[in-house]
Amino acid sequence: MTESIGRSRDLSLSDNNALGNFQFFEDLLHSKQLVILLDYDGTLTPIVNDPSKALITPEVREVLKSLSKYYTTGIVTGRSLAKIRKFVNVPGLFYAGSHGFDILAPTLRKTCTKNPSVDSLDCSENDSHVNSTRSSSFSTAGIEHERVDSTSDLKNGNNIDDFGARYQVAGEFLPTLQMIRSEASKAVSVIPGAEVEDNIYSISVHYRNCPRECLPQVEEIVFALKDKYEGIRMKNGKEVYELQPDVQWNKGYAVMWMLDMLGLSVKDQNLSPLAEDEHLSNKSIEAIAHNFINRSNIFTIFIGDDKSDEDAFKVFTGDDETNPQQPGIGILVSEFSRPTYATYMLPNPMKVEEFLKQLVQFGKDRNLRPAHSYTNPSFKNGLAYRLTPPRTNSPDLNMEEIEDKMIAGTQKA
Repeated sequence: MTESIGRSRDLSLSDNNALGNFQFFEDLLHSKQLVILLDYDGTLTPIVNDPSKALITPEVREVLKSLSKYYTTGIVTGRSLAKIRKFVNVPGLFYAGSHGFDILAPTLRKTCTKNPSVDSLDCSENDSHVNSTRSSSFSTAGIEHERVDSTSDLKNGNNIDDFGARYQVAGEFLPTLQMIRSEASKAVSVIPGAEVEDNIYSISVHYRNCPRECLPQVEEIVFALKDKYEGIRMKNGKEVYELQPDVQWNKGYAVMWMLDMLGLSVKDQNLSPLAEDEHLSNKSIEAIAHNFINRSNIFTIFIGDDKSDEDAFKVFTGDDETNPQQPGIGILVSEFSRPTYATYMLPNPMKVEEFLKQLVQFGKDRNLRPAHSYTNPSFKNGLAYRLTPPRTNSPDLNMEEIEDKMIAGTQKA
């Protein structure tokens, strides 16, 4: 068995397969409402050599649309927010891009029908995940409310998006990250197969397609850039280096933000995690899952395949020292055993799709509805993770232009 770090453990597909243990989730849904959060690359779509071609199938898109009818659903990815919204293209989801540094909450959703007697539209709220305040665009404590209303979509019987809440962390680093992108692109241009992807709050240097003898050269470039710019950290992914702001934020914090936004998080700091000496063996899966079983009617499932997803898994095991433990579990997407804070496994994105389809069918059979609770987007109780300064806009950066170019493919990933 591979040596574990902290309280992580090795899983096996034979014992810890989420599909083989689906009865656990069925039992859970008799008393709990689920929040489903998903990584993208390697989870909803296979890892591919060209990052711009990692597209979900139409079938997976339909599964996500159906999933969001019955469960609160979100995507948490290293891709930029603009890219992931373009790639997934499913309204009504939480989208967290750049490893959680840039989050867009689902919007106030209305159903509008034509009233012929007065020649107007009658709109009534339906199962919105976030009830945003009807106000003009403003920014406070790092939270930006972004009006995303499209009058042209006010058609008979259509659901329309009115307002959304956007949260961005470490915006003061954006000028630095753009300089890093430029320098990295120039530096790796002489290395065959190396590629720089601009994920706005994270600059990704891919080396999957590089000759193995060139890897030390790629590593040298990345570490040189990290050391050159103050406040930048480097993280390893699947054959990719990530250069990010070195602040206390990751996918785990993004999960907490989304649960807080929905008013669904457990905030009691006195809720104790599993005992320190309790070994997370195969036999203790039930202990993990039921640790808070009677303390909340909300249960979160996070499915991911990468090292960065471990930060989210730890939110549910009590190993995240900065956030209170939440009721939930992680599902690792991997064909091989490795140290993880997840509870179950799925071998590949095809099996993830199968697992989600089973959740959809269960939700349909039980006529389930997404979990939601009223929360003012500026955070009740003022909880806004003020660990870093709020987002600041640089006059030299037009973020909309940058993201538009990136989507159009003119800014090469």
